Amino acid sequence: MHAAEAVVALREALDRRRWDEVSRLFFRFWGSLLESSIADLDRVLAEVPPQVSDADPRWIAIRSIRFRQVWSEVDIELPSSPGPLPAAHRELIALASGPGLSEALGTAIVLMVAHRLQGAFHQAILFSDLAETLIRVGSVTRPEEINEQTPVAHLQIGITRLLGSEPEQARSSFVEAVATSPMSQRAHVHADAASKLALIAALLGDVTEAEHWRNTIADLTDHSDWIRSQIGLSLAIVDLMRSMATLDEPAAAEVMGELARNGGLDHQRLALTHEPGWSSIIEHVRARYDLLWGDRRAALARLRRHRQAFARWLREDIHTRFLLEADEVDLLLSVGATERASMVLSHSPDHPLLVAGRARLELLTGRLEAAVGRARHALDEGIVPSGPQLQLLVVRAAAHQRLGDFASAEAAFDQAVRTVRVTRNARGLVAVSRSDLLRVAARSRSSELEPFLSRLPDVYPTSLDLIRLSTMEKRVLVGLADGKAPAVLAQQFFLSANTVKSHVHRLYRKLGVTSRADAIGRATELGLIDASPVERRFDAG
Repeated sequence: MHAAEAVVALREALDRRRWDEVSRLFFRFWGSLLESSIADLDRVLAEVPPQVSDADPRWIAIRSIRFRQVWSEVDIELPSSPGPLPAAHRELIALASGPGLSEALGTAIVLMVAHRLQGAFHQAILFSDLAETLIRVGSVTRPEEINEQTPVAHLQIGITRLLGSEPEQARSSFVEAVATSPMSQRAHVHADAASKLALIAALLGDVTEAEHWRNTIADLTDHSDWIRSQIGLSLAIVDLMRSMATLDEPAAAEVMGELARNGGLDHQRLALTHEPGWSSIIEHVRARYDLLWGDRRAALARLRRHRQAFARWLREDIHTRFLLEADEVDLLLSVGATERASMVLSHSPDHPLLVAGRARLELLTGRLEAAVGRARHALDEGIVPSGPQLQLLVVRAAAHQRLGDFASAEAAFDQAVRTVRVTRNARGLVAVSRSDLLRVAARSRSSELEPFLSRLPDVYPTSLDLIRLSTMEKRVLVGLADGKAPAVLAQQFFLSANTVKSHVHRLYRKLGVTSRADAIGRATELGLIDASPVERRFDAG
């Protein structure tokens, strides 16, 4: 039965109040209704009596998904994993081998999606694991029962892992979705999965692979508006990252403009038309664009607001959280806010996406041997994707150059050239100051990068000071910036006047100033405090 036929049958079953038939059709085709027949989906949710809908957690999950589309702040309590499914692995295998396989897989998928939309990624990942087990066993024991479900299940598992875990874990699910897509009646599965594979490749810095997957996507005109918007957002992000990879500012600006016109930069609209989790990926590419060509201080302020507003979708060990932390570190270093960049890194785990930022901080603050060592270790261990790899090679080359080890600098730069050749991503060249990179490139025998060097933006300074303040020194500094006298600060912090004066003198010495006004100016310049009193209080903890 095709979706259009199912809608007719569903309407008839509703009219005749045949609830078992309504449930059977609804659970099988709710995804298609969500994509192209919202009115029928809403009618079912409105007319099915509680004695029917309360008996199956799938009703609760689908109602939650629909509510999140209409009222993005409304959450319905959902069953935790394993929910109605067996907790024991042996029982789950038995279920996957019996007649309840299709219903069990549908339950796992709908609960996974509902948890994902609420930002409960830990639960969503657990249900994705259950669904994957059911598919793996069921494809052997009862393939004909789940053939039609399998492609969409792989697609949704991939989206869950892309937004709630690591892109590498999502990749295999999307590949399976592409491979099994001919079995699905929903024609969009191949294009949607391929667009997500292109997006993952772009996020990891491999433009060659991104373009491969993008080129497998046929014309989208036959799909519904909703499907075109889902796939179109992924492709727009890929196009923007591809333009940034070649340092093509006009092309990148054009894609940014198109995103803005289509509502792709509106987080509230994204939460309703797509998923809240996509907002963080959009924020990431905006931050990268602003790092290259935009207003970096405005990008920092926007990034901070986003991380506060979307904290639910950035908790736990989630890839997008570390993407945004890396963005913040790089933006802070680009505006000379060394202390704040160091503070972000000190409060973050040792994630591969943050290795390049740590090495860059060491280079800019003159710890050249540490920069070389960190870059060498990460590259030798192979723990970072191709985008950060290029940055580490450039940082390593610049550090060797400053140390006078020109042979090692040339070797690292030649490896960077090879990386650009394979991935067609030159954005990582903007990992050090323009002058540092040009000095390294001048010694290279390769001319492959000259087209990129000619349009290289100057993002980072050549060197930065790192001023470390104690917690109390930071609080005193914020108090001074807010116009409070030392006597008031002494009372506020339950300290003696002499102790506060000692903190002030140490502050002046560390900042290299002799007055309150100069201290505030220098601290603002270094990113130790913000211009806004509210943000200053936030920074002071």
